[in-house]
Amino acid sequence: MTRLSDELTLKHVTYNWSREKQSLLKSYHRDFASKLKERVTLTPANEAAKSLRNFILLKQPAELIKYESVDSIGEVEVAAKYPVEFLYTLAPPGIPPQVLYLKV
Repeated sequence: MTRLSDELTLKHVTYNWSREKQSLLKSYHRDFASKLKERVTLTPANEAAKSLRNFILLKQPAELIKYESVDSIGEVEVAAKYPVEFLYTLAPPGIPPQVLYLKV
């Protein structure tokens, strides 16, 4: 098992994201834009990671750009089995969400 050094880990962890996001951003992501290539945030659940990622993204000073995935299926028979509303809810690991927001 790999152990991270104390300077790379947060001393206080809580699962109340709505209350702790701001202090987490201040304590862990100092000068976030310049440190982006050097940092990673590990969370216990994908929902926590998504929530924190969106919070940090909105704090960055660039223009927010929205990218949407393709929302059609080639074969009509297959499309009837999998409505796009259902496909939008899927979030498999390693695949970007149906709507992706980026700042460049």
